[in-house]
Amino acid sequence: MTFKSGNRRDFLKTSVKTAGVAIALHQTGLAWADNAAKAAPLPRPAFYWGVGIENCWIAQTDPQKDGNRRLLDVFLQMQHYDKWQEDLDLVKHVGFNCIRYSAPWYKTEPKPGVYDWSWLDGPIEYLVEKLKIVPIMDLIHYGTPAWMADGVIDERFPEAIGRYAGAMAAHYRGLVNHYSPHNEPAVNCQFCGLSGRWPPYRKSIEDWAAIGVRIAKGMVLEMEAIRRELSDAVIVSVDPFFYGVVEPHLPPAPRNDPTRKELLRAAAAYPASLAYGKVAVDHPFAKILMEHKAPEADLAWFAKRAAKPDILGCNYYPSFAQPKPGEKAYDKDALDKSAQKAAEIVKRAILDSQTYFDLPVYLTETSGGLTTEAKIAYINALYDMVVELRREKVPLVGVNWWPLFDTIQWDYRENPDKPLADFIVPGGWNNGLYVTKPEANGNLNRVATPAVEAYREIVQKKI
Repeated sequence: MTFKSGNRRDFLKTSVKTAGVAIALHQTGLAWADNAAKAAPLPRPAFYWGVGIENCWIAQTDPQKDGNRRLLDVFLQMQHYDKWQEDLDLVKHVGFNCIRYSAPWYKTEPKPGVYDWSWLDGPIEYLVEKLKIVPIMDLIHYGTPAWMADGVIDERFPEAIGRYAGAMAAHYRGLVNHYSPHNEPAVNCQFCGLSGRWPPYRKSIEDWAAIGVRIAKGMVLEMEAIRRELSDAVIVSVDPFFYGVVEPHLPPAPRNDPTRKELLRAAAAYPASLAYGKVAVDHPFAKILMEHKAPEADLAWFAKRAAKPDILGCNYYPSFAQPKPGEKAYDKDALDKSAQKAAEIVKRAILDSQTYFDLPVYLTETSGGLTTEAKIAYINALYDMVVELRREKVPLVGVNWWPLFDTIQWDYRENPDKPLADFIVPGGWNNGLYVTKPEANGNLNRVATPAVEAYREIVQKKI
């Protein structure tokens, strides 16, 4: 289904034709003169009150390489391909002005250099033209197309995703100018190179280092391609900052050693620290990467090409004392205090990442609460945190609640004998404002909780 009403792209196309400017028809869609894009910049919220619909996909299902693992496509498993209009209407109902959204790369580029935007056109045009919501497009939410059997370690990956970024930016010029090069690249490095969970299923610090270099190069090429296509591009990174994951592989050093702190920050932000120009060839972390077989020539490439995004995204999911499902709720005062402590931890993470990269910062993913009462407590604590940071002149520009509705956990892929409903489990990052209720006929119903109205209240307040 494609939304057919007129849109900004049609307007720009007509305007350019009237002016006698040549328009070239590409396989990626209509591309027109850059001066037209400059004449009609897209809106940019003063503060991003955003949300996300979980959209992870791992498409590799070759029994020879991938065993009995099944396709992970959360849009498919959660019926979003069919329910997209209903789901996006929920975004509008809560009052969000933007959404982190994505396309399944394995579907939008089924063969190298062949792009298919036929499904994505509908949601994008509906978001922008009907709902007036700003989409922030994730170019990759972990998975590569299946034709890259080894995923991000494939030698074609950096250039392929760079071309893909340019193709999408050209196709949606006039509708979309916000892009994220790579959702949580640090998680990708960990799951693909260190824990062996996703293709290419590697489990060594050397593979972690090599995959990070490959991903970082792709991120740089994506940013370059988008900025070539869009004069008003807004690049939003999406990074978790994982202290502790790689620390066991680093040489020991005194805890308060400033060199050690710098090393840990670079490692926690890797590969973004490399892509965004924080790790020069003589940096102590670069030396560690080279010790783990990252070629010096590859690291030197970033000396000329590394570039920062426009907005630094920080993902953080706090844990806090709360009742488990089925248990008697704590009293409200205790729950509120616990949520405030959790928000204080999130605040410290925001400040740490913002000062390290010296960029405006966006809390691009957060949520918390196994019960409705806990979610509401954290929502209110989140608002107080935003007000406090803005009062302190910290350049916090947005907050994203993730996800809009409860979805399947990723271990669905590794457990093919269990039904889908077994994986719709709350907790961790999966604390939806709407809960998902499987029905006897297979329908996955989105059911509002009182947390929806709590969030509607905070997005309507002044900050």
